[in-house]
Amino acid sequence: MKTQYIVLSLLFVFAALFTVHAQKARLDFLKKENIQVWGECGMCKKKIENAAKNAGAITAGWNEESKMLAVTYDRNKASTEKIEQAVAAAGYDTKDVTATVAAYSNLPECCHYQRKDVVNKVSLNCCNDQIACSKDAGCCKNATCNKDNSACKDMAACKEKECCKS
Repeated sequence: MKTQYIVLSLLFVFAALFTVHAQKARLDFLKKENIQVWGECGMCKKKIENAAKNAGAITAGWNEESKMLAVTYDRNKASTEKIEQAVAAAGYDTKDVTATVAAYSNLPECCHYQRKDVVNKVSLNCCNDQIACSKDAGCCKNATCNKDNSACKDMAACKEKECCKS
């Protein structure tokens, strides 16, 4: 009986050591990051966190006030860049990756935030691109031109360009 306790105790100790070693090895691959992400509301929070998780984050929590996304991810399966690109693809600017104007425009109105001077630059690029614009097209906020000006929200930057006159 005493021998059984000793053998069982040793087995327990070996199992515990193996488990601790496996957990430590697993934790070596985890990385925690804070990423600045612009957004406005609770709906933004959900979309930002889902985009980060879809890009490989194990945990993702966005703070509406600080505009910081706290993520934990496995270094072998994800990266900060991959997470930022996924968040930008969802329509939200990050510190290093800017969402396309089209992705931003697809956000609900309550999710529109003050951007980093992206809209004006894109509008000017559209108006300067005579290939994309034609005389009967409006220069649009999402860097495309359409004939009925339905997507045009800020024509002021393009008002003197021929393709943007309505």
